[in-house]
Amino acid sequence: MEKKIVEEIRKFVENKAKNPKNWGGYEFYSLHLVEVRKYAKLLAEKLGVDVEIVELAVWLHDVGSIIYGIKDHYITGAKITEKKLSEFDYNKEKYNGIRLLLK
Repeated sequence: MEKKIVEEIRKFVENKAKNPKNWGGYEFYSLHLVEVRKYAKLLAEKLGVDVEIVELAVWLHDVGSIIYGIKDHYITGAKITEKKLSEFDYNKEKYNGIRLLLK
């Protein structure tokens, strides 16, 4: 189930990044988020932390800027994150871990 959530969130963010009106363009997704994910996952595995939480935080950490623009993107991103993860009835303890990483 967890891999499905990570992949669904990744697709959600990528689809939003494909909107030509988004802040940063598709390159923000392909050149920033994809690269951050690569290194964050390596680091998470090396440190023995929950890779799922790290990956979800990577995909969601700038989603507010992709959808609504850079201003207050941490606030809009937190709201989007909560909504998207609740759609999957996501584990509350893990969600709290993601919230900490998004700050």
